[in-house]
Formats: sequence, structure tokens, C-alpha cells
Amino acid sequence: MVGAARFELTTFCTQNRRATRLRHAPTAALLAHVPRTRKPQAAAVRAAGRLARDRPHDTPCAVLVLDNIIRDRGSRYAVSGAPCGSDAEARAAVKQLQRRKKFAKATHHSWGLLTADGPIKNDDGESGAGMVILRMLERAELRDHVVVVTRWYGGKHLGGDRFRHVQEAVRIYLDRIGHRM
Repeated sequence: MVGAARFELTTFCTQNRRATRLRHAPTAALLAHVPRTRKPQAAAVRAAGRLARDRPHDTPCAVLVLDNIIRDRGSRYAVSGAPCGSDAEARAAVKQLQRRKKFAKATHHSWGLLTADGPIKNDDGESGAGMVILRMLERAELRDHVVVVTRWYGGKHLGGDRFRHVQEAVRIYLDRIGHRM
């Protein structure tokens, strides 16, 4: 194409995930006669809104994330956690974790929480994983602290090994926060 330069244009789709497209645009010489239709401040305002939404002080609790701790037959595991006192705070912590693009694409977010009202768990399709997390938290006597084990499915069934991986992920998290079993 004569008089065209290649540049990268980033746009956002409805799920607020970043998509990149390559476009051919006319050079500055061809644009000299074309009036500007977009306001230059609009992109800065959108970017400021994204930054304000992602600030840590807007979130209910600070989440510690340990990424890519276990790999087996294509599946990958990560573990994260935060101090939480209720089911609503735990769900907010998981939602905060899922705002990260990588974690939004994960297959399972299994979590467990021990509170004064009783144990709360969510398997998120990984049946039995929430109970394994609760059992580990009970052994460690860690209360009011949510632990989330995230799995990206790698295409092969792991069978009973997935429970060992969940246990190991929780053990790594407990060691990292300095809580011994």
C-alpha cells in the first residue's frame, strides 16, 4: 500500500480483556487534509479509570499470589491467599484474583476458609479440592484466612495426583506466610 504505515492499535472487548490488532493507516502526509474526529484526552481518561479501578487500596484485602508452583502433565497450579473473616470477603478476594488476565483464564479456583461461624469451601468444578484445603487449614489451625488453589487444566486427567498437588500448594503457601504445621 502506497503512503501507508503499519502501527499497533489496542482495543478492549466487552470482557475488558486486551486485544491487539494491526491496522494500516495513512501516513502524516495523507492525513494533513483529514479533520481530527477523536479527542486526544479520551484515551487518557479511559486509562486513568482502569488504573483507579486496579488500585490495591480499593480491594477488600491484599492477596498474596505464588504463581506456577507445581506443573504436572500440562496442568499448572498457583496458590494465593488473604486474611478474610467472612464468605463475602473470601468471594471478593477470589474475584480480585480473577481480575488478573492470567487467572481469569484458569480452569478452577478452589478455596477454603475457616471462620468462627464454621468452615466455608468452594470446589469450582474440582470436586473434593475445597475439602482438602479445609483439612490443611484445620491441621495448621489457621483461621480467618482464605487460601485459593488455582489450576489451569493441561489436557490430561491427573486422577488422585490432583489432591496431592492441592495439598502441596497449600503447604507451600503456609510455609511462605511463616505458619508452620
